[in-house]
Formats: sequence, C-alpha cells, structure tokens
Amino acid sequence: MTELDVFRLMALRADLFAAIRVSLEADGHCKHYEGAFMIRLPNYFEQDEPEPWQVTLDCYVIGPSRHYEWSGKTLAEAITKAESDVRAWIAEDRAEAGGAG
Repeated sequence: MTELDVFRLMALRADLFAAIRVSLEADGHCKHYEGAFMIRLPNYFEQDEPEPWQVTLDCYVIGPSRHYEWSGKTLAEAITKAESDVRAWIAEDRAEAGGAG
C-alpha cells in the first residue's frame, strides 16, 4: 500500500460523494451505508492468491447494484478497477440527470 494508493482512493471517494449529494438532492432515497469503501488486505493464506487485494464499496444511489468488490494483484490494481467502474457510473448518473453535478 502506497501513499498514491490512498490518494487515488480518497479522490475517488470525494467524486463519489459529490455524485451521491446530487442524487440525494434530486431523489432523497438512500441507504445508511452510502459510499462506504473498504480495503481488504490479504490474510496469511491468501497472500499468494492471484488477486489477493480487495476494494469494496457499498452504495445504493450510484451504480447498478448495491455492493461491489474489485480484486487485484496489488492494491493499485484493485483501485484501478474500482476507478473505472465508479467513474463510469458517475458519468451515467450525470447524463441521466441532464449533466448536473
């Protein structure tokens, strides 16, 4: 885990929170866990798995589901996968809202 990994995840979190704020202003329906990111470090037995690092997200108002998980060989790889999906969902949400946010 590097400082850059933390910076990237926090930047993604800030962008997601901004999108959540816009969504809640328009609709108001949400869950108590909106935008909860978690990093799961591999346990002793998983450290040699092909993709032991995980980033998870619980989010109801942005994205196609409610709970998400991205895995990677490194934390950076898992974050890259999360960034790709979450940024696409934010863009879709903005487009559906007519470009707001």
